[in-house]
Amino acid sequence: YYRVTLTDPVIGCPDITSNISTIVVNEGSQIDVTPTTSEVCVGGLVTLTANITGGSSSLSYHWQSSPDGLSGWTDIGVSSTDYSVPTGTAGTYHFRARVTDPPSGCPQPTSDPVTVLVKPDAQVSVSLNNAEVCIGGNATLTATLTGGSSAATLQWQTSTVSGGPYTDISGATGTTYAAPTTATGVKWYRVRVIDPNGDCATPISTASSVTVSPDAQISITLNNSEVCIGGSAVLNATLTGGSS
Repeated sequence: YYRVTLTDPVIGCPDITSNISTIVVNEGSQIDVTPTTSEVCVGGLVTLTANITGGSSSLSYHWQSSPDGLSGWTDIGVSSTDYSVPTGTAGTYHFRARVTDPPSGCPQPTSDPVTVLVKPDAQVSVSLNNAEVCIGGNATLTATLTGGSSAATLQWQTSTVSGGPYTDISGATGTTYAAPTTATGVKWYRVRVIDPNGDCATPISTASSVTVSPDAQISITLNNSEVCIGGSAVLNATLTGGSS
């Protein structure tokens, strides 16, 4: 607080004091940005929040974007504390906030950049090397996962009928799954996507069947083991098991 006092030594002249002036000295502003999440799928929700300390009462701030997070920063036209990132198109986006503080001596800081990754929703398909094997054969299913967040995982499932119900196979979370072939029968397999990130799809593949047949056995019967010239000797083969 400041004022000035005037002293007049002449007899009869009063001493006078001015009004009081107030000067507020603020700390220079600082700004940082925090996102609710740094990775979502298309259509997900990401909110950036500007956290400001210091600065004058006339301070304002502005959101900016850049194609690479290094240069080419342009104002978005949003100056509220929170900014909802558009997530309608997959891609990598870079944002920051800058401060405008007009009083003399006040700094104009910018926050560190924040990167938001918008990924396409997951899609999954399954291929099978052998749909029919004999006991002990190799039937390997392979999942192909595209899209989804970096936290997406897989879970294989099985059923005795194509329409289900399907149950998770304990420990079967890799991109490949070797179907058991120690017992004969038909089983169906599919894989589902687990993606914990908000608004990310969790699709399920189409189901594939694996048929395990018993090993082939064959025997021969003969109607006549001894004939004369022109006689009839017919052999009949009986096949059981084996693949189709």
